[in-house]
Amino acid sequence: MGLGVLPAGQQRWRAFTIRGIAILLGSPGAAMKQLLVLLLLAGVVGCGESDADKFKREIKKDIVDSEMAISEFKKGFEFARREDWDAAIACYTEAIRIKPDFAGFYYYRGLAYEELGDEDKAEADFAKASIPPGTL
Repeated sequence: MGLGVLPAGQQRWRAFTIRGIAILLGSPGAAMKQLLVLLLLAGVVGCGESDADKFKREIKKDIVDSEMAISEFKKGFEFARREDWDAAIACYTEAIRIKPDFAGFYYYRGLAYEELGDEDKAEADFAKASIPPGTL
């Protein structure tokens, strides 16, 4: 397991790798959860029997939520490809509702707002994503 820094435009993203897999760290809570999962999978740490079942349920829910959010994001991306910005924004907003800690969802919704000429909402989403516009 190693720690590193990945540049993304002017921002610097913290990341870790385990068994050759790089994971970008978002919010501190999400980052710790991802790190703990990888440490558990790698056998570096363990948890008590009573906590294990609770932890597994939380991880399963997190995986299901992530899959649902990514599905909404993909729908939004398809609407954006067809330049249906309002529908894209609706899908990105739903993805954000499900998984508010994924910076990319805010970034792409910001791009859609930018296409509609709503600079205030675009800038707000870019700020939430902590990614300067035009750097991805």
